[in-house]
Amino acid sequence: MSINRAKLQDFRAELTAAVERAAVEMCGAQRVTGPVPGTLVRFAPRPMVQTLPALQTAGVAHNHMTSMISELACRARAEGATWQDVAERLTITGTAEKSAGQAAFDQLVRSAAVPDRATPASWGLYGPTLTWTCLSCNQLIEDGGPAAGHPDEQESGHDEDCARHTNAVRAYEAARLEG
Repeated sequence: MSINRAKLQDFRAELTAAVERAAVEMCGAQRVTGPVPGTLVRFAPRPMVQTLPALQTAGVAHNHMTSMISELACRARAEGATWQDVAERLTITGTAEKSAGQAAFDQLVRSAAVPDRATPASWGLYGPTLTWTCLSCNQLIEDGGPAAGHPDEQESGHDEDCARHTNAVRAYEAARLEG
């Protein structure tokens, strides 16, 4: 789960360059040489694009990445990852009142990537859910997040003989006996 810090720096630089290139190509932004008036410059001025078009492009990228994170989290759940696993990969931490897994679920279910689930008024009878297709039973699952507790209450839609769900129930019950 460790991230190579040098590669992360390179990745950030590539993302910045991609956003700036898209601002020029999609929004007609002009390239300027800093410093931009009104900004605090801590580094040597570098060529950049106009701020508002770059901001618009970064917003488009952010919305796409938010959607992608939600999609990947649902795919991870379909593959058998727990909400705790998802939280660890997204570096989401819990609090005394809420587990990291629940915090990850809450963040994803309320994200802009799922606009129809963003407010309590749009939630179903049992609260907010995310949906994914179980790779074990090939059924569409409504996932209510880890706060529901027992896997039967957390995920609805599995076939009765679904191996993934059966294993989740066994693990849950074993953990309850140990705790």
